[in-house]
Amino acid sequence: MSGVWEPSSLQPMTSQLWVLFTRLSRLKMRMGTCATPSSSPTMLKRFRLRARSRFGALPAVKGKSEGDYITYDGVDVNHQEELEMFHPTYTYINKIVKNFDAVPLLVDIYKEGQLVYDLPSLSEIQDYARREFDKLWDEYKRVLNPQDYPVDLARDIWQDKMDLIDQMRKKAYQTGAEK
Repeated sequence: MSGVWEPSSLQPMTSQLWVLFTRLSRLKMRMGTCATPSSSPTMLKRFRLRARSRFGALPAVKGKSEGDYITYDGVDVNHQEELEMFHPTYTYINKIVKNFDAVPLLVDIYKEGQLVYDLPSLSEIQDYARREFDKLWDEYKRVLNPQDYPVDLARDIWQDKMDLIDQMRKKAYQTGAEK
């Protein structure tokens, strides 16, 4: 049984804890993707890892993106000296990222029905998009054979994903054996 892991969570009315669950899809074209949690968008945090310096502090690489990193809420990524990034499907593809800044990708716009974000003008949004696009390495921006942009799961999230898929597989085999 292979498939796409779509993490979700729910909070039972009798508990303060969130319960992690998942759904699987058999679509091969979606293998290795990680959808946003539908019931609890705050359960996972997404960060863009940017180089402070690289290869002897070349000024041309300062601020360039090393990839995106998904971790559980409450993990302080900026205070870690290094992060292991690995492909969620092909785990042998990995790298250690050092000397980085972790910039949150999602910010609150509304909290409890109240606007808590200063909305930028259209020209400010366009300028921001251009600046962010310039922070990507050229291999991600090329038209012909672009490199896949790395979006990696923290090791504990990846392990939870594997455990949930294994539990579902075992449950499916038990259900099928009873019939």
